[in-house]
Amino acid sequence: MKNALDWSVSSGNFVGRPTAAIGASPHPQGGSAALDSLVGTLKMMSAVVPEGAELRIPFVTKKFGEDGALDDTETETAMKELVQTLLAAID
Repeated sequence: MKNALDWSVSSGNFVGRPTAAIGASPHPQGGSAALDSLVGTLKMMSAVVPEGAELRIPFVTKKFGEDGALDDTETETAMKELVQTLLAAID
């Protein structure tokens, strides 16, 4: 992820663009430290991270079924809300 952001920073592609960020981890904090760092980096790149466009997913390994599909309605709802927030910021 860091390299992808490094490569895109000089392009200006994130400037003023609504951007969402998701942190997922098997840890109870859901990747909070990494997500906070990512959001800080995105904001330094002048991306717009709207309120509600950040999602932390704790215990991510327990959220998927054996088939690899998301099997947690709370996480699914949170992801749908994040997408709606991002879409509203784009309009």
